[in-house]
Amino acid sequence: MAEQPLNLPEGVFTGTYHFQSADFGGERVLYCGWEQCAPGHFCGPHVRPHYLMVHAVSGRGNFRARGRTYCLGGGSTFVLFPGESTSYCASREDPWFYYWIAFDGAMFERLLLRASITPEQPVHCAAESEEELRALYQALLGCCAAGTPHMDLKAASVLLGILHTLSVTANRTDRLEVRQSPLSPHVQRAVAYIQTHYCGEISVGGMAKALGLSREHLSALFQAQYGVPPVRFIREYRLYTAATLLLTTRCSIAEIAAMTGFGDYNYFSAQFSRRYGVSPSRYRQNGQTGIL
Repeated sequence: MAEQPLNLPEGVFTGTYHFQSADFGGERVLYCGWEQCAPGHFCGPHVRPHYLMVHAVSGRGNFRARGRTYCLGGGSTFVLFPGESTSYCASREDPWFYYWIAFDGAMFERLLLRASITPEQPVHCAAESEEELRALYQALLGCCAAGTPHMDLKAASVLLGILHTLSVTANRTDRLEVRQSPLSPHVQRAVAYIQTHYCGEISVGGMAKALGLSREHLSALFQAQYGVPPVRFIREYRLYTAATLLLTTRCSIAEIAAMTGFGDYNYFSAQFSRRYGVSPSRYRQNGQTGIL
């Protein structure tokens, strides 16, 4: 397991820091963080309105974008582009430890292009830059944890340093294992069904029947496309939506649990705590203070 970059309480395996004023004429640094993934940790598919750059320090996992699945290990960087449907899943045997930083703005898009990172090629792999990239992320997160003044400037400078490092190192994506696997139209319909019905009761059998498929066939399709069964996919989608609502609404936690399809509040709280490492109330409180 990778070493934690911050002095957090025992049992905390993730942390996120949001920047309130890191806006430079439309170029924005939004948040950064780190996580020691649980085995099989899964996220997506989601469409984000901003860029999210993830750097895997150790472990293995799969990243899926535009019908391709990239098998990535330590030293790999992958970028989730705004407006793109993406998902990623950590290995069950050797899950990722990774850092991330989120940003927005046309200038950063041009700088990604300098590093040969595009929506068509969203992965950068260069072992020789690993030590430098790790130091940059650790410096940023260390300053966040210490509450260093003017963190917006620090975040912007570190992001530019990361993009510079990626630009001056050769991208060895030709050495990656990449699987071409366009999204099945059945899975597309199933995801749309989940996005429409997640607030109510969803059974895999009922969803399969609505889509004209057998339960076994639908489960096999999800396993092939995302590496997780449909019941896991549904739970992850609900938890992601609940986390968003906790930070963007004033609804009570019980209301959010019901809104995201969790009929049992205690079950929701337990699943949320297992997924995010803190209770829903603590997650909301941390978000209000800029630390998740």
